[in-house]
Amino acid sequence: MEAEKKLQADSIIINNKVVVTKCYVPSFCKRLIDRSYMDPKEKSLDPLEAALWLSRGQLGIERKTGWTIALNLISIFKIPLKIFITYLIHRRRYPKVYQWTRRDTLVAYGLEKQNKKIEVLVLEEGEEVLIEDIVNWSIAASKDDHEPLIAIVDRNGSVTFYEARAVSRLT
Repeated sequence: MEAEKKLQADSIIINNKVVVTKCYVPSFCKRLIDRSYMDPKEKSLDPLEAALWLSRGQLGIERKTGWTIALNLISIFKIPLKIFITYLIHRRRYPKVYQWTRRDTLVAYGLEKQNKKIEVLVLEEGEEVLIEDIVNWSIAASKDDHEPLIAIVDRNGSVTFYEARAVSRLT
């Protein structure tokens, strides 16, 4: 019963999309549309954003909500847990966060007085990665005018962040 009081919208999974079927609180759905998390015509919702609101009990999938449903959703969409955990952290601070085109990356932006976008490379504790891959990613992120940041998710789900600016040699 507690979840029903907080439920702002309900949805279904159809054709590999999370589609909002009922909006109980219009301002909730309007905010999702305004921030480009929901397509206004199809009413399809970004899977990471859907999982966020499921975990908070404010979105339902066929009136079911909560952490278990959120984790099932990211499993269905093959979203790595490390990405979801890092997404949750960034969505607390930034109004706009989405998966980027480079593997295992998120982009976050939208704070007042902050024009830069942050690009986060998400790694797991113990994951092997070559330094040159990090340097190449950092250079590519900088070329896209993103501030590069590395997130390392440990086995307990804690995340540590590191700046990752590649510096070219001065001659």
